[in-house]
Amino acid sequence: AELKHVDICDVSQLAYLDINLLDRHRIDALFEQAHLYDEADPIVLRLAVRNLLENAVKYSPASTPIAFHVATDENRLSIQISVTNNIIDIAMLDGDLFARNKRGADSRYGGDGLGLFIVNEVAKMHEGNLRYDISGNEVTFRLEIPA
Repeated sequence: AELKHVDICDVSQLAYLDINLLDRHRIDALFEQAHLYDEADPIVLRLAVRNLLENAVKYSPASTPIAFHVATDENRLSIQISVTNNIIDIAMLDGDLFARNKRGADSRYGGDGLGLFIVNEVAKMHEGNLRYDISGNEVTFRLEIPA
C-alpha cells in the first residue's frame, strides 16, 4: 500500500460515483462528517469500497435500499465504512466469504469471487479488518481502518 494523508470521505464518494447510475438511487450515503482524514492508499481503498457497494447492489432485491455509512469510532480509534443491505438468500453467506474465488451461492451473478477477498486484503494492508454482521435478512459489512 502507498499510504497518503487522504480524505476518506472523498475516496468513499468516488467509489459511490463508480456505481452504475441506474443502481445509485438505492444507496443512501451518510457521512458522519464532511471530511475524515487518515493515512490510506486511496486507489485500493476506493476499489474496496466499490466492491462492497457493488456486492450490495448485486446480492440484494432490486427494490430494497442500501445504507452506506462512513464514520469514526472513537472507542476503537478507527474509521468505519459500512454497507448494509437486505440479501436475497441468507445461504449466500455460508463458508469463508473472504476466501479467494468464493462466490455467492446464487450463480446468476457473474464474477470471479474476488470482491470480498480484495476488500479483506485492503483492510489488512491498512492494518484494519473486515467483518460482517447478520440480523434477520440484513447484512452489514464493516471495513475498519485505524485512525
